[in-house]
Amino acid sequence: MNLYAFLIGAGGSLAVWRVTKTVVSSLAKRWALAALFVLAGALFGARIGFVFWQPGSFFGSFWQVFRLDQGGLVWFGALPGAWLIVWLIAKQRSLPFVMVADRMATMLPPMGIMTWLACWTAGCGYGVVLDNGWWAPFTMDERGLWAVRLPLQFLAALSLFLIFSTWEAKFPKRRPGQRAALTWLLFSAHTLFFSFLRADPRPIWQDLAWDEWAALFFLGTALIFFLITFWPRKKIERYA
Repeated sequence: MNLYAFLIGAGGSLAVWRVTKTVVSSLAKRWALAALFVLAGALFGARIGFVFWQPGSFFGSFWQVFRLDQGGLVWFGALPGAWLIVWLIAKQRSLPFVMVADRMATMLPPMGIMTWLACWTAGCGYGVVLDNGWWAPFTMDERGLWAVRLPLQFLAALSLFLIFSTWEAKFPKRRPGQRAALTWLLFSAHTLFFSFLRADPRPIWQDLAWDEWAALFFLGTALIFFLITFWPRKKIERYA
């Protein structure tokens, strides 16, 4: 069994299940289908992102781009793919974008948690080697070599679980879009923090890894979304 694929699949299943719990039973199948489309968008976006991340892997074998079973996904490609499908669903169903975003935001925590755990089993997104890490487990790198490392993937998954299990019930419900905005902001800040702790080799530009630039960009968009949805709206007074 491919444990990486199993964990990603488990995260997707939990994500779809969480979406169905936000609607009445008569609409569950309809929104489950929408959630599956969002997952498909995230999958293909993650693959396209990997092609730009590691183009040398496909020189002379372009058709390998379509071999998703061979692995090769990046999170900063998955997010735009998912958001694009959310926008298309809202447009196709003539629904407010923020309403669909609120509903689909429930998918992000389980997918993020399970993706970090999947990386733990596949040797991606790992932490630094510890000289005196008697307390730390052996962790595999991208070459399949094991060493005592900072358990970055496990810590990221655990902290993400604690953040959302603590705060999700307290998310505001006063205005459409606020749940999605706060989910997006917390996730982006968490991703940026753990991106800086990664020790795996990554393409660098201007002294920052590509995924760190991506995390900064997504945090910026999350802040804009957050300010738009949480900014107090003044009541317009009408004068006779």
